[in-house]
Amino acid sequence: MAGLILNEFWVPTAECWFWPEGQTFTVGDSSNGGTGSGTCAKTAKPGATDPLWNSRFRMGCVSAGSIKSESDQTDVYCANGAALVRAHTYRIKQKLTVEFTSQEVDPIGFQLAFGSQTITVGTVQFNPLVKAPFSNGWLKLQLYNQNNSALRIVADLWGQLALPNGLPFEQEGHIESQFQFDVLISPLSTISAL
Repeated sequence: MAGLILNEFWVPTAECWFWPEGQTFTVGDSSNGGTGSGTCAKTAKPGATDPLWNSRFRMGCVSAGSIKSESDQTDVYCANGAALVRAHTYRIKQKLTVEFTSQEVDPIGFQLAFGSQTITVGTVQFNPLVKAPFSNGWLKLQLYNQNNSALRIVADLWGQLALPNGLPFEQEGHIESQFQFDVLISPLSTISAL
């Protein structure tokens, strides 16, 4: 790997995939012990070469997105003569959020919108409000340079996917679903600079 080229100006474009917890995979990630099949979990990550990433779990055409790192700030004050002055600032309760807009709707989008059980391609009937309107799983995020000629960042993140603004539909134009992915701690989460 060459590493991230910091002196290169680039405007990232992105692709996203989401593998829900409890779904089986045929190729396991080397970080969780091998190449065999398994069930997606916080401690079991699907391998990058598993063909189901593209056939079932691609999140459509991503038109916009953001990556936001936040933390709460706590200040410590010490006496300085007759006044208390800030001596230290501690950042606690860190969180990382990935938001993206997809111009297509896949089964996971419908599942989150309706709060239904797992929906896959070919599902002919499902029930609303039988599951919480979020799903834990692995988000694969790939950022490319502005020419789409070079992959720059690959992130495999464990967390919770939601559709906070619901599933919009309009008579004109196309659907733009806004997803929010809250990163949760997992020893298998990685970000690689290429």
